[in-house]
Amino acid sequence: VPMGEAAVATVRLPHPRTGEPVLYLLVDNVVHELQRVADTPAGSWLLADSVQQDGAFILATPIDPCLFVLKKLIDDRRSARRGSYT
Repeated sequence: VPMGEAAVATVRLPHPRTGEPVLYLLVDNVVHELQRVADTPAGSWLLADSVQQDGAFILATPIDPCLFVLKKLIDDRRSARRGSYT
C-alpha cells in the first residue's frame, strides 16, 4: 500500500455477542464495526452537492478483535461444562 493510502476491505464475521453474521470494515488491519444510524425517518443530510434523503448514515467504530476470540472461548467453556466438545 503506498504511503498515505489505507488498505480497506469489508468482511462478514459472526457478531461477538449474537453469533449472527455482520459486516465489518478492515482499515490497515484494524477491525471496525459498521452501524447504520437512523434517528428519524423524516430527517435528511446535505453532503457536498447531494442530499441523503432517508437521514441514515453508517458509523464505523474500531473494536478490539479479541472480542471474537472471547466469544469462542466462552462457548467452548460452556461445552466443556456439559461434557461435550465441538
